[in-house]
Amino acid sequence: MTNPVRDFPKALWACTIAEIIVFSIVGGVVYAYTGNQYMTAPAFGSLIPVYKKVAFSFMIPTIIFLGVLYASVSARFIFFRIFQNSRHRTEHTVTGWATWTAILRKSTSSRQSGRLAAIF
Repeated sequence: MTNPVRDFPKALWACTIAEIIVFSIVGGVVYAYTGNQYMTAPAFGSLIPVYKKVAFSFMIPTIIFLGVLYASVSARFIFFRIFQNSRHRTEHTVTGWATWTAILRKSTSSRQSGRLAAIF
């Protein structure tokens, strides 16, 4: 990026829009052709329960990591928007840390609980 302050929001929007479009199209096409009767993960659908639990135990840390990564990038974008020309952006202040904590808490609580509940 030549100018990260100007280019980062564009890249974030482009990535998010592309992600939504691709995931929606793929999910819609797969669901349209298979229906909900045969919707199991190909790699895990035929495993016996013990191996299925082992396989999902490797998947849970990955899901948590990706959730935290997405939350962190989104929170950084929101934080920089809130404190564009403020000293809270570059200095360690109580207001800056409280805002950062609140943004992360809000973004991770809604994402992670939904994903983990879907697994179990």
